[in-house]
Amino acid sequence: MRGRPATDPGSTQDARHDLRPDRRGGLARAQHGPVRRRGRAGPARSLAGDPRDDRGRPGRGPVARRAPGGLRWVIGRVEGIFTPTRVQFTPFTSRRSFTESLHSRAAGRAGCRAPEVPRSVGAAHHTETEQDMQAVILVGGKGTRLRPLTSERPKPIVPVADRPFLAHMLEWVARHGMTDVVLCCGFRSDAVVEVIGDGSQYGVHVTWVFEPEPRGTAGAVKMAEEHLQERFMLINGDVLTDMDLSAQIEAHERTGAVATLALVPVEDPSAYGLVRLEDDGRVRGFLEKPKAEDIDTDLISAGAYVLERSIMDMIPAGREVSIEREVWPHLVGEGLYGHVHRGAYWMDIGTPERYVQGVADVLSGAVRTATLDRLQDGPVMAGADVDPTAVVAPDALVEAGARVGAGARIGSGTVVGAGASVDAGASLDRAVLLPGARVGARAELSSCVIGADAAIGDAAHVKEHVIVGDGVQVPAATRLPEVEVAEDAPAAEAPAATRPIAAD
Repeated sequence: MRGRPATDPGSTQDARHDLRPDRRGGLARAQHGPVRRRGRAGPARSLAGDPRDDRGRPGRGPVARRAPGGLRWVIGRVEGIFTPTRVQFTPFTSRRSFTESLHSRAAGRAGCRAPEVPRSVGAAHHTETEQDMQAVILVGGKGTRLRPLTSERPKPIVPVADRPFLAHMLEWVARHGMTDVVLCCGFRSDAVVEVIGDGSQYGVHVTWVFEPEPRGTAGAVKMAEEHLQERFMLINGDVLTDMDLSAQIEAHERTGAVATLALVPVEDPSAYGLVRLEDDGRVRGFLEKPKAEDIDTDLISAGAYVLERSIMDMIPAGREVSIEREVWPHLVGEGLYGHVHRGAYWMDIGTPERYVQGVADVLSGAVRTATLDRLQDGPVMAGADVDPTAVVAPDALVEAGARVGAGARIGSGTVVGAGASVDAGASLDRAVLLPGARVGARAELSSCVIGADAAIGDAAHVKEHVIVGDGVQVPAATRLPEVEVAEDAPAAEAPAATRPIAAD
């Protein structure tokens, strides 16, 4: 039972870790290094890039819409609504005999290490404990709630401060001794492979597994079965966290569990599915959409599980399977334990509000990441051009190649990406500028995201978690979200910012 809705993986094809599907359906060698997307000359282009969606179908046309989660306005193309499919569970003919066999296999391994795996170069300085375990990370989601930020890039490689979101996860598991990583990919896996490569730059070695169609949390890991060790960590790749995985692994070994769920407390339990524990850590049950009078715990699943490989026998092959709905309920009382991570940072960054907050927390050190090490010598990186009269907060980041003009103010939680520019007198607070973005003189930005190569005109205001797509031009003196901005407006028409469009 997760504390958030599941994401929907997209379609890719099967390949091994050093190959990636090309756009013609074949296989090509993975190209390493960052993806650099440059704008095109001429009028402001579509926020979604290609007017066709990820399945090759024509887009629905330009709209400005009100998005879920309280976002005021998302400027971009609505490309469809994706609803997870619920699959009914087929019970086992002999559940008792099956769970007894799981216990007998797990008991012999309790307290033992998994087989040692080769360590990638550069991993040693990340290691906090010698667990010698494997991590399996599910990164198949489309990130639809972050569009248009994810219209041209899959969610795993959306930048969070100074590196792709998935890079933070890889460095996190490496710090806990897990340098053998299996990545189960779905939507736009070719772009993810291009950025992450073999994982060595993040201290891990990656094996790539691609879903031919959405398989759910359990179905995806079933596809990776041939690569799994006898014990491994399964992680949903959509949260920013610094949970102590080493402590969770030790708890799993100590109890002889079949599966140990990472649990975190939340302030408002009514908004989540809850996990009930016995005093000894065994999972007693799950409570979905609880009423106020039924709430007796504040614990939710944090999407990280220590598993015995034998649990794969519970997962049918060839179809979509949810581990939360179709596996955990059958293990209650049969070796399913929880480990509570109190005091750890944990956030799903799948909405614009939480994405902006997550970036700010990385920069401030509220969540432990390698980014903080880069900021030890200050927020302005070598090669950045910052006017002496500009002010840069200590918990901001100005990347190499960026330019900040006279009297500009770069406030807390702000990222000025490589090649981005901020003109004189502009003021930015908790604003994320992707590479190549431009902010005009006296513009005011707060709690927003400006896409790669986008341009914000002089004296424009962009606030309240607006996301401006890659390459979009926001005219001078525009106020967002008070005015909706259309995309792809013909040059003969009035400027896009003066053409209000009804929200969904």
